[in-house]
Amino acid sequence: MEQIFIEELTGHFNLREPKGKKPSTIFFVVRLDGKQYKLSIGVKCYPKFWSKRKQECYTGVNISELDQKNNLTANQQIIMVKARFLEFKQYLCDNIHQLDNKVEVLRRYILPDMGTTKKKEVVDLVQYFSDYVENTFSAGTVHAYSGTIQLLDCFVKHRKKMPTFNELATTEFFKEWQQFLVNDYISQDGNKLLASYVNKAVPRLKSFLSKAVEDKYITETVRSNIVIKALPDKSAKDNELFLWNNEVVELFNYQCDNKTDELIKDIFLLECTTGYRLSDVTKVDENIEESFGVEEITLVTKKTSQKIRCQLIFDIAKKILEKYDYNIPAISKSSNTENVVMNRQLKIIAKNAGFKRKWKQSKHHVGDSKSTVVEKDAFEFVKTHTGRHTFICLLKLRGWDNSRISKYTGQSLKMVERYANSLQDSDYSRFENMRKLHPELIVKTIDEVAEEKANKVAHSKKGTVLNGVFGYDKLMELADLMQHNISIYGRSITDDCKRIILSTNNLSKAVDYCQGKELSELKKKALELNSTVKALTRIYSDLNIYKTYEYKLFKLCLIKEEEITPDEVLEQMFNDESETEIE
Repeated sequence: MEQIFIEELTGHFNLREPKGKKPSTIFFVVRLDGKQYKLSIGVKCYPKFWSKRKQECYTGVNISELDQKNNLTANQQIIMVKARFLEFKQYLCDNIHQLDNKVEVLRRYILPDMGTTKKKEVVDLVQYFSDYVENTFSAGTVHAYSGTIQLLDCFVKHRKKMPTFNELATTEFFKEWQQFLVNDYISQDGNKLLASYVNKAVPRLKSFLSKAVEDKYITETVRSNIVIKALPDKSAKDNELFLWNNEVVELFNYQCDNKTDELIKDIFLLECTTGYRLSDVTKVDENIEESFGVEEITLVTKKTSQKIRCQLIFDIAKKILEKYDYNIPAISKSSNTENVVMNRQLKIIAKNAGFKRKWKQSKHHVGDSKSTVVEKDAFEFVKTHTGRHTFICLLKLRGWDNSRISKYTGQSLKMVERYANSLQDSDYSRFENMRKLHPELIVKTIDEVAEEKANKVAHSKKGTVLNGVFGYDKLMELADLMQHNISIYGRSITDDCKRIILSTNNLSKAVDYCQGKELSELKKKALELNSTVKALTRIYSDLNIYKTYEYKLFKLCLIKEEEITPDEVLEQMFNDESETEIE
């Protein structure tokens, strides 16, 4: 059986007329099965500028600007052919059944116009990318990504020529575009662009080129070979606003003037308390299921097609879903205007809800040597994306680790860390102080609310035990009278206390309640009654009062059997004292 080593295949570039004086066509030469194949790569070069050793056209000094441009174009095509040749070899390694057809495969890769990719055609790249974004992403993302396309459109108009895909998909084009944005572009407000904005917009166009790869205008290798160097950005890393716990609660309690604003507020609060993007948060109601007391959300995100399955955490989110009967309506008929409408109204709603603090942002405009700081009212910075940032900070303040948070938001660990790192020591201190001094201003989880309700019920039942079994409130009233040297003898409340202590009607229910409960608080309050019960015993000269009191303590597991006072000790204790007083 013949052995074939595809990785050992090599190719080189030659001129058709290497000794001529006119521009000569550049060929890519490959030897397959002992036969040499020459493939024109569609560009030319003057022989005097061709370097056989470097396999490229000269682009240094001492040549005209036009020759420089022509040679750069030829070199870009050479780089592209090299990349396609690597793809060709990898394809054959992965598809050995095509080995007998390798010449045709080579032609398809090196000469894509003759093979599987589309033929050259005039394409309005601005419209091409605009259609791609419009048909692929959610309304909020379309609004954000359209800025990149607008910047590309300005650059194309500046060049006065629409680039081809091959011209655009090069490092040189991206560098030229980036420099245009730095040196020539002025935004509508008369300022230079922010460095952070350019550093997002330029790489974003490279990601858009994945559509061109899919449509076979370029190859993935060509796209991935584009190198983009980020501009210096000295703006602060914690620029993005996030809401404090009390602001989320205040916003939830605020009642808007109209239904539309109320809906905008509630959808934003769902972002704050679920961590989902705007495009996904309105789908929560369709993707939530309850099982064994746990409400779980399972959805596929619209932007990244990532599956997220997680539990509903915060009680505010649950209350909002219940408010709309788990059927969140749309803000507007057109999803394309939803994000714009929300960002405009959220600032007004936050202001009316009472947001009072200030927020500082540092901005670094391209071309500037340093950043500038802008301070405004916090509500001026509120936007839909503030919700996801807030959600991450709410959980981080509670001690959640970044990897766990990322499972809820569907973001990369790096992105979660970026938002989480915006929290300072003061934020953690503020949260702890607020939790201790003003727990009503903390955004509570569903479990915390359930625990609070259970504690209230337990406290209520403890009160029932104390009053039903011991007459706690009445005995404490007697104790207060005696502390103020007011006689309790002959009062109806004194008779009531005696009757309640001696009665065992409610004891069996109280015993059932105390089974398996934590009883330290109940024990403490029941033992507070000891001296007052002794006073009652002396007033009525009835040892059964104190005996019944201790019997009830024992039955409720508040004292042990050996702690019950023996009869002879009781008789001695009360015979030695003749006056009614609090011991």
